[in-house]
Amino acid sequence: MRFKLQKLAVTLTILSILFSTATLRTFVAFPASIPVEVDVFTQKQPYSGKGPNKPSDAFGPEEVVFLYALVTYNEFPLDNMLVAFNVKTPNNANFTISARTNITGIATVNFTILTPPINFSENDIFGSWLVVGSVMVENRVLQDSLTLKVDWIVKLLSVKTIDENLAYRDYFGRGGDVGLEITLRNIAMTLKNATLAIVIQDELNVVVGFSLIQNFAVQPNEKTVFLYCKNMLPVWTHVGTAKIFVTALTALVSDNGVPYCPGISTEFSVKGTGTLKIDYHDTAVVAVLPSANSIELGQNLSVKTLVRNEGTDAENFSVKTYFDDVPLRTFQVTELSPYSAQTFEFTIDASLLTFGNHTIKALIPPVADEADLTDNEFVDVVRVEPKIFHDIAVTSVKISNNNVYIGDTLQINVTVVNKGNGTETFDLNTYYNSSLIESRLVEALTPANQMTVTFVWNTTGVDAGLYRISASAPLPKDTNPANNNFTDGTVQIKTKPQTHDIAILNVQPSTNTANIGDTVNISVTVENLGDFTETFNVTTFYNSSEIETLPVNNLQPHTQTTLTFHWDTLDSQNITTGNFVISASATAVTGEQNLENNHYVDGTVQIKNPTTTETHDIAVLNITPLSRLVYIGDILVVNVTVKNEGTQTESFNLVLRYDQETAMTIQVNNLAANTERTITFDWNTTGVPAGNHTLSAYAIPVPLEENTSNNLAVDDTVKFIAATKGLSVPDWFYWFLPLPLLLILLALILVWLYKRKKESKSSFYAGWTAWYYGYDPRSKPHKLKK
Repeated sequence: MRFKLQKLAVTLTILSILFSTATLRTFVAFPASIPVEVDVFTQKQPYSGKGPNKPSDAFGPEEVVFLYALVTYNEFPLDNMLVAFNVKTPNNANFTISARTNITGIATVNFTILTPPINFSENDIFGSWLVVGSVMVENRVLQDSLTLKVDWIVKLLSVKTIDENLAYRDYFGRGGDVGLEITLRNIAMTLKNATLAIVIQDELNVVVGFSLIQNFAVQPNEKTVFLYCKNMLPVWTHVGTAKIFVTALTALVSDNGVPYCPGISTEFSVKGTGTLKIDYHDTAVVAVLPSANSIELGQNLSVKTLVRNEGTDAENFSVKTYFDDVPLRTFQVTELSPYSAQTFEFTIDASLLTFGNHTIKALIPPVADEADLTDNEFVDVVRVEPKIFHDIAVTSVKISNNNVYIGDTLQINVTVVNKGNGTETFDLNTYYNSSLIESRLVEALTPANQMTVTFVWNTTGVDAGLYRISASAPLPKDTNPANNNFTDGTVQIKTKPQTHDIAILNVQPSTNTANIGDTVNISVTVENLGDFTETFNVTTFYNSSEIETLPVNNLQPHTQTTLTFHWDTLDSQNITTGNFVISASATAVTGEQNLENNHYVDGTVQIKNPTTTETHDIAVLNITPLSRLVYIGDILVVNVTVKNEGTQTESFNLVLRYDQETAMTIQVNNLAANTERTITFDWNTTGVPAGNHTLSAYAIPVPLEENTSNNLAVDDTVKFIAATKGLSVPDWFYWFLPLPLLLILLALILVWLYKRKKESKSSFYAGWTAWYYGYDPRSKPHKLKK
């Protein structure tokens, strides 16, 4: 079925993002019966995680992770699809990055693995990471996941001092050997070579011994590897506590090697006695590497076996190989130096092969006093498949349009199927008639799978006409070459209709600031986008007033020219100081339909009066809070007085601060020259720390402001206290709190005066004063004596 392109808005609800119509793309409706798939993988080869829910190879700190998502419809790559990559870390934190698929259907993002900071838990970063890629296609959410391990790729697990019997020993005598057991592991899925640096320092921090073990192949998949070595203590080593440091490097430092992981260390005692002479014997089968993990029945299989001497002395030993426990060849190793490796290669006779899985084993019989027998055997598995027959078929050729103009691009989607039973790599070619459009390499197409390859044909230089579009996938030894070719049909390539189209591309004044009376030169670039030679006029403007009109004569198709206009600001009518918009317009030519590009606006030119000295100066005069005691969470009203001490009307931002923190920002608009204005801040103090804070106000400098020393005003401190729970007491309560006390005091004074008056009266009636004035104290009421 031929796809007909339609515009469809792409929505990704996973991110809750609504895209505008600018994100519209063209693709067809996807029937639910035909699979739309997404496959998430990384850059790690050969274990990238390709395939549904496959794991990727491991990553280390500071390594960049590239995530890819291939979105296909029936193996057809879908472009411009929005994919969300959600990444979940070992501590259950997660983040999401999104990207759109390109023309090959692949969306790509990347991020860097963080090295754990000092005193930071490595468990937040090291461990298993989960990546889920999600894409929405017509209300269907499609997902694929992959896991990847993050840790030191090669990690030193421990270092232990041992004697000649592999027993732990914490002291060694001068002039003898120090035995070491080093354990390490590799989390990657492939072998990694490490260079081990071993340093011994005595109690005075003097280096008394060092050694290098280069290109030590560490087996993959977290297998614990034991390494036995020794270092001699010189007789001049200082008696006391010594330290051993072990570092694992990617290569020698001189070869730009860097550490795989943090180094490890241990301590032991150096004594004048107890000298040891140590030797370790250890052989290992490091790897068995078949030439293929899957072969065709009747095909010979080549196998490489890597063995290594992991002891301290040269070794002689044999290496026995087996196929399904059937002995094959035995190889002799003679005088293999310590920590050196040797590779043997042999071929398995095809007559031994049958369908199914088979084991290949390499075995080293133990040497005398061998320290580690866990690595003397290695087993791998190979699968034998039926005899391969080759059959590549081109099953579909689809073009994006049956009618295009010369110079347009045409998308051609070619689907190929591997109908054989072997993985195939081949060239896929597309043609118009018998002329080659493009050739693309299809790699590793597995049996019973198909792939859609997108070609983009630029028809520039192709003559107008009707062309057949076809594809071909020739394959040597193809059992059915008839289906290697497929012809879609025809495409009509037409001559693009000729047009008239004048466009102004750029308007550029010689300056953005000028004085009245200056001449401003304005460069205007125009282009003839049409197919005919054109003659027309170009006019420049300041605001809506015309500056100058110049003719353009006989401008050839698809060519440009630049005109220079001269704006005499003294002769211009109604010119005043201020900002003026500069634009240019080209007159429409006969037959022109696209007039939108005939006009172009550059921006503004500021015209100033040269007789006026222009200054820009904003001053903050004072800052006044209405209270010096504030409960946190209340609204504090702060008044700030500003003044424009310049000559131009200004707009600026006024910032209220407490200490060095920003409390509020208010925009002050159109403050006229030489005028003041009080700005009121209603500051919600929620979140302000308790204590005394210094308030200040700062005016952000305006353009061309030179004097900024007066842009800041600083107030005294304001005390902020936490609001009490329960009923709150307003500030005025504390002002009236002394009033009842004053009233009580006044009442006490009045009572005292009353009693004093009464007592005085009684005394008057009873004392000599009554006798003097003739009062009779026994009479009621008192009367004067006769």
